[in-house]
Parts: sequence; structure tokens; C-alpha cells
Amino acid sequence: MSEKKSSKELVYTINLSRLYWGRRANRAARAVRYLRQWVARRTKAKEVVIGEDVNRLIWSRGIEKPPRKLRIRVIIEGPVEEKTVKRTRIVRDEKGEEKKKEVEEKVVVSVEKAIVRLYDEKGAAERPKKAHKPEEEKEEKPEAKEGGEKEAGGEGKETEPQSP
Repeated sequence: MSEKKSSKELVYTINLSRLYWGRRANRAARAVRYLRQWVARRTKAKEVVIGEDVNRLIWSRGIEKPPRKLRIRVIIEGPVEEKTVKRTRIVRDEKGEEKKKEVEEKVVVSVEKAIVRLYDEKGAAERPKKAHKPEEEKEEKPEAKEGGEKEAGGEGKETEPQSP
């Protein structure tokens, strides 16, 4: 096993809507626990530190209504333990025949620490906003007045059609 020190950044979108199936009373606390487990499982980190900004966002609407989705940035710090593993891959050649091939891959065994922060797109303010298409102006057709309709200047009197 080899150890190397690295700092790597990953961006994830986490779906927290499954937490809404449980009791309302502790959804935000459950969201924090779920986030910690989710990051630890994906990064193989021994310690997961949730940033204050993420914690505030989860608790911003109270204990009963955490956000349904979170866009986060995970920073992996500290020594990373890797080991080389031999795996068998099935590869197709030019004729379409399948052959087994042994490949050596490096696999991450564990990471010291993972820090969770909110993801904010860099340069989002610089991006031009989409221009809205101008609405087509509708031509208003004057409506013909029929007998029985109220006139604009009248005091709510109905007019009867005159007979010749």
C-alpha cells in the first residue's frame, strides 16, 4: 500500500427527499447524519467535517423541512492510502470476440479527512443571462355591440334592439 498526500475536490448533488418519508420531528438532524454517511461511503474518509454553510442551509427552514436537494463540494485532504489490485476485464477485439484481460488498477483504501462545503459556481455572475423573447403583441379587434350588452357610458341600463 502506498500513501500520498493530496487535496482533491469533488462536486455532488445529493437528493435528500427520501428523508421526507420519516417523522417530521427530526428531519434536519437526520439529513445531517445522512449527509455524513453519504460522503463517507463515497470518499472512504475516516472523518467527515460538515461546513457551517452546509449546516446552516440544512437547518434554515427549521427541523421539519430540510432542502430536498443539496449541491455540495467535497474536499479530500490528508494522506490517501491506495493499493494495487489485479482485476479481470472482458474486452472485445476487432472481430467482436470477447477475451479476458488482467488489468492492474489503483484503488483507494481510505482517506484521512473529507470536508463538505456548499457548491457555488465560479463566475456565475459573469455569465450572461438568457434573453427572453419579446411577447408577440396581440392585435385587439373591436367587438361588435350586440343587443342586450351594457353600454360604456350608461348607468347599467340595458338597451333593447329597435324594431323597424
